[in-house]
Amino acid sequence: MTASLRLGGETGRVAIWDLNPAALSAARDETGAALAILADVTDAESIWKAAAETVAALGRIDLLLNSAGVTGPTTPMIDYPVDAFHKIVDIHLNGTFHCCRAVVPQILRGGYGRHVNVASVAGTEGTPNLST
Repeated sequence: MTASLRLGGETGRVAIWDLNPAALSAARDETGAALAILADVTDAESIWKAAAETVAALGRIDLLLNSAGVTGPTTPMIDYPVDAFHKIVDIHLNGTFHCCRAVVPQILRGGYGRHVNVASVAGTEGTPNLST
């Protein structure tokens, strides 16, 4: 959200994508984003549609800031629910892939751009019983 505020403040036109309609609406209100699109990073087709809608509304995509993520249960790995692990992999790994795959061609088409993938501090610091 901070990046959206900063980019909007620098005269950037920001599109935000989120799976949660209430969070999406709140983020749009808080950031003043030009566009808010319901999208599911775990669904490649949803992301392709979000990218196409963004280009149709804003003309191009210059930057992808990929920051979708969730925290799973804090439990020893031996007790960790398999479905929770699959959800995390689907969002963090597959979601990143889907977003990059849909947006990078748009960036290349425009002749300039960047993509940034954001992760949490959990990737660099150990947390007891945080298995993912």
